[in-house]
Amino acid sequence: MFQYPLILAIESQDLAIAGGAGIIGAIAAWLFIAATTAKSISTAKAEARTIVEAARSEAQAAARAIEAETEASAQERRKAVEKDATEILRDAKDA
Repeated sequence: MFQYPLILAIESQDLAIAGGAGIIGAIAAWLFIAATTAKSISTAKAEARTIVEAARSEAQAAARAIEAETEASAQERRKAVEKDATEILRDAKDA
C-alpha cells in the first residue's frame, strides 16, 4: 500500500515540536498538581488546628462544669453530714 514506512513520514522538526509540547505540558501539570495539593494540605492543617482548639475549649468548659457540679454535690453532702452529726449530738445530750 505505502511505498515508504510511516516512520519516515515523521520529520525531525515534528518530533522536536511534539517533545517540546510534552515537556511544557508535563511542567504545567506538575505546577498545577503542586499548587492544588499544597493549598489543600495547608487548608486541611488550618482546619484541623481550628477543630482542635474548639475541642480543647469545649473540654475545658465541660471540665469546669463537672468540677463545679462536684463541688456543689460535696458541699450538699457535707451539710447533710453536719446536720446528722448535730442531731446525733443533740439526741445524745438529751438521753
